[in-house]
Amino acid sequence: MLRTAPVHLPPADRLRRLQDAFTKAADDSRARADRYTDQNDANAVHPVRDGPPRYPGRAVVPRASPAGFGGYWCPMASDRATRLRRLARTLTDRFGFQAGGSHRRGAVEAQWSASARAWTFAWTDGPTVAQVRAACLETEPTASEGVRYARALSEGAVALGVVRLTLCPVTDANRRPLLRPADIEALLKDEPSPAPCTDRERALVYAVLYEIHDAHHRNQARAEEICDIVNRYGLAVFLRRSGAELSPVEVLTARYAATHAHPAWRHRLAPMDAVVLFRAVREDPRATTELITAALALLPGLPAEYAAAEAELRSRLERTAPPVRSGKDGNSPFR
Repeated sequence: MLRTAPVHLPPADRLRRLQDAFTKAADDSRARADRYTDQNDANAVHPVRDGPPRYPGRAVVPRASPAGFGGYWCPMASDRATRLRRLARTLTDRFGFQAGGSHRRGAVEAQWSASARAWTFAWTDGPTVAQVRAACLETEPTASEGVRYARALSEGAVALGVVRLTLCPVTDANRRPLLRPADIEALLKDEPSPAPCTDRERALVYAVLYEIHDAHHRNQARAEEICDIVNRYGLAVFLRRSGAELSPVEVLTARYAATHAHPAWRHRLAPMDAVVLFRAVREDPRATTELITAALALLPGLPAEYAAAEAELRSRLERTAPPVRSGKDGNSPFR
C-alpha cells in the first residue's frame, strides 16, 4: 500500500485557509440566529427545548446564558437580560440607594431563577414593591412584563417594626405580644425606606440588636431572633439599658410597676396612672430624691386635692437631698 506524503503548504496559504474556515463558521452562526429570531414574536421570549436539536443539521451549543433557558443560549433572552440589568441600575440611581461596598445595601439586582423560569428584582429596604413596579412599567414596559419583585428587610428595619408593633396600643395592655416576621413585613409593606423617627426608637433598635449580636457573638440578627427576644423579655429592659431619657411618669412606673402593673410596663412600656404613682411615692418611706422629684413634677396634672401634699413631699425632699458642700470649711486652704 502506497503512502501519500503530507502536503506542506506555505504559511501564508495555511493562514488564508484558517481565515476562510472561521469566516464560514461565523456566517453559519449568524444565519441560524436570524432563522430563530424570525420564528418568534418580537415582544416575547420562548425557551429552547432541553432535549436534542429539533432541526437536523442545526447545532445548538449549551452556554452559560444569563437567561438560563434550559441551559441553551437564546439571542432574544440575552437581549432581555441586558435590558433588565440596565433597568435595575436605573432604579438604583432613581431611588437613591446607597450602592457600593460588598453588600450594596438597597441596590436593585436583577436575578434569574432557573427553577421558576422567571426574573426577579430584589432589593433591601428602600422603596416599596408598588413604587418599583410602577417605575418598571414606566421605564421598560415590555422587558419588565412578568418580572417578580422581592423586597427584603434589614435587621434594623425588622427591629424597628418589632418596636413599633410592641408599642402599638391594644385592647389589653397586659397581654403579652407574640410577634412574627410576617407581622413586621405587613406593617412596613407600604412604608418606603423604614428608619427610626425618634431618638427613643433609635435607642431601642440599637439596644435590641446589640443584645442579639453580643449573645450570639456575631454581627448579624435574624428576623426570628429579633421577634423572639422582644416577645420573651419585652421592651422595658432594653429601654433601661439604652440610657434613654425617661419622663417623670416613666421613672415612677419603672420603680413601682413590679407590684402594680408589671406586664404592661415590661412588654409595652405602658405607664401607670399618675394618681396611683403619686400615692405610691407618698406611701413609700424609702422614696429617693429622684422619685420624689418625679412625683412633684406630676402635681400640675393631678386633681386639686393633691396640692396639699406638695409641702409634705418638699420637706421630705430636703431631708433626703445630700447637703451642699461650699468648700469653705475649717480645713479648706481657700477660706
